[in-house]
Amino acid sequence: MHDIKKIRENPSDLDELLAKRKHPPVSNQIIELDEKNREIIGELQVLQEERNTKSKLIGKNKKNSILFYLLYLIIQQMMCQLEMKV
Repeated sequence: MHDIKKIRENPSDLDELLAKRKHPPVSNQIIELDEKNREIIGELQVLQEERNTKSKLIGKNKKNSILFYLLYLIIQQMMCQLEMKV
């Protein structure tokens, strides 16, 4: 198993090792996939923060049933978005 940090720092090292085994270079593809993965993780963290903030609002506003229901619907929508990202 190769360390993604080392691949990011020296992609040519991986390609050289693969060339010795007569495999095509793949470091650029790995780096692209890693960047996409990091982007998705960042998006998920933002959505989770929003969900947590709105969940706290629900706890504070349970007495106001209309606001409670709207916040509940928003959180349900965010949960669907989170599931689609994963």
